[in-house]
Amino acid sequence: MKKILFIAAIASTFTAVSQSNFETNKEGSEYKFKVLKDIEATEVQSQGRTGTCWSFSSLSFFESEIIRLNNGKHNLSEMFIARNAYIGKAENYLRMYGTFTFGPGGAFHDIPWVIRRYGIVPEEVYKGLNYGDTVHRHAEMEAILGATVKELAKKATKWNTDPSLEKSLHRHSRCIFRRFA
Repeated sequence: MKKILFIAAIASTFTAVSQSNFETNKEGSEYKFKVLKDIEATEVQSQGRTGTCWSFSSLSFFESEIIRLNNGKHNLSEMFIARNAYIGKAENYLRMYGTFTFGPGGAFHDIPWVIRRYGIVPEEVYKGLNYGDTVHRHAEMEAILGATVKELAKKATKWNTDPSLEKSLHRHSRCIFRRFA
């Protein structure tokens, strides 16, 4: 009898220890997961009503790499990247006489391109929101930017020889971004 109680006690100890290594994804869930390696990451953020998923997902990778390299946890500004990528897209659109794509989409390679050209800032410095807003909404901004570059493209035949057009683009984009962020 003592032998059976001893074996039962040992078995219940092993069961309790082995079950403590499992986690669930929500309270009361029947699904159990064993954590093999826990990789730190920053919090998931909402892109709101924008076409900037490329900025959020790609910048999340960079934030995770910063953590992995033991340089702390940093929340970088996705809207700073998107804002400066829009300016680069507008320049390309005008240099290609309005035949290049201009719109909200982007890709992973836009992140290092913007960082090399303009740097990077934390979310606290540049949220990219209108005063009082808590959600990103870009429909109106995209419409105004699209109309602006289409209008400037009508004069784009002088783009490479007339520096005033580039200044005009930067002046217009600063005014538009000031209105929306």
